[in-house]
Amino acid sequence: MCAPYVTGIFVYLRQLEVKEKSRPLIDYIDKVQKDVTPNMRGVLVDWLVEVAEEYKLLSYTLYLDVSYIDRFLSLQIVNRQKLQLLGVSSMLIASKYEEILPPNVEDFCYITDNTYTKQEIVKMAADLLLALQFELGNPTTNIYLRRFTKVAQEDFNVRVQLIELVFG
Repeated sequence: MCAPYVTGIFVYLRQLEVKEKSRPLIDYIDKVQKDVTPNMRGVLVDWLVEVAEEYKLLSYTLYLDVSYIDRFLSLQIVNRQKLQLLGVSSMLIASKYEEILPPNVEDFCYITDNTYTKQEIVKMAADLLLALQFELGNPTTNIYLRRFTKVAQEDFNVRVQLIELVFG
């Protein structure tokens, strides 16, 4: 839809992607987290997929949500009792960033069976925003997958140029 600008957009997204603070640590569960395991993260993401389906959220919202979670877990120690709180607070922020009609805080209280209060969700969201320094628009794999899908339907030369642009 914006063919004249696509090269510039992807150069910019690539620059954002390689910035250290826009990416989580590769081994944050081993190096930062004391109480959270890879399995717990997997269970949380599976549950968030169900939440996203329940509220009919865009796939990009879910990608942002998981990105925020991973980036936060790279910076802050979270105990297992607060992992779901981090997940819904992150989804709250991602949905406000991406959705036209995002779920409200009460919806996230409800979806957790009122395990967390509105104040706890808002406080965790504020902590997350501060930890991420309000840098919320980082690229996710979904951006590249969407573009590669479109390019795969285009001319072969365009595909080669985009692959060279993205992968150097």
